[in-house]
Amino acid sequence: MYSIGDFAKKVGVSIQTLRDWDKKGILKPIRSKGNHRYSSEEQLKEFLDKKIKFENNSKDKFI
Repeated sequence: MYSIGDFAKKVGVSIQTLRDWDKKGILKPIRSKGNHRYSSEEQLKEFLDKKIKFENNSKDKFI
């Protein structure tokens, strides 16, 4: 499991961007009992796979 800060570094976006995506339903993290956001290894892999496919096929903005 990755904290929001670790996940942000891995995917190359800010923590605030991840919070915004959570609010918009773009990328939903797992919530701890203390309401902290965590993302799984599977979520990271899925995100990076989508990002790579998008970057290889488009000049548009990813999200």
